[in-house]
Amino acid sequence: MAEDINGYVSFASYSPDGQRVAFTIAEYEGEWHVKKRNKWTIVIYSLDDHTRLWACPSDRATDCLGWSPDGEWLYLASFDSPSTSINRMRISDGSVIPVVTLPWSNVWEIAMAPSCSTFICVRGDRQSDVWLVADFDPDIR
Repeated sequence: MAEDINGYVSFASYSPDGQRVAFTIAEYEGEWHVKKRNKWTIVIYSLDDHTRLWACPSDRATDCLGWSPDGEWLYLASFDSPSTSINRMRISDGSVIPVVTLPWSNVWEIAMAPSCSTFICVRGDRQSDVWLVADFDPDIR
């Protein structure tokens, strides 16, 4: 699964059937240590034959949170000041459906439950604030 990128790979998440993995590639402009990100791509790889199945570029910071239980959707966090959007993206066609918007943008950690019914996140500007968000997607309840 080698990629020729100038950046880093993060937020890897296995599909429910264990046959695919999704992750975010954050590419940099210039030297990697400058950390001026200018392109994010959500990538899905097949673990069977180690091929890239799908990629969706984004011009804003986007992290892969997890898969829907049926493996048909990816949950993504997109960071736009002054908020963070949690979206659901259909893998078959790349269509994106907004699910919930958090009232702040500086999010450090987001972890989603395997059921996709709950996620927990930490605000980056106030590390003592931990938010648990439940039943946020009406299609998963």
